[in-house]
Amino acid sequence: ETDYLDELELRVSKPGIASIELRPVVCNTVGALHGAVHASLIDEASASLARSFFDGGAVTTDMHLAYLDLGRVGPLTATATAIGGPANGRLTASVDVHDGNGALVSTATTEVVAS
Repeated sequence: ETDYLDELELRVSKPGIASIELRPVVCNTVGALHGAVHASLIDEASASLARSFFDGGAVTTDMHLAYLDLGRVGPLTATATAIGGPANGRLTASVDVHDGNGALVSTATTEVVAS
């Protein structure tokens, strides 16, 4: 069985940093990263950051996402930063996604809980 993130070829290089190469299978009809895959990139960046604080797993329970640009130049990289510190098994993170040229493509705020 193939993992969803493996299928997308979404990679975490270190806690809080996830990236994806643009390929036809993950792009929409205008050649930009598909919105659902974009959200998965943000989700994995924030969850990987949370896992560095918590024992075991972490799941995103809330995400507020603003798309700022299409993101047609890969790879796209999401960088999650903790807002405050983890408390009561929860972590709030700010996540910025930049394209391969360094342009800001989206910004998000996520709430992640230990699972």
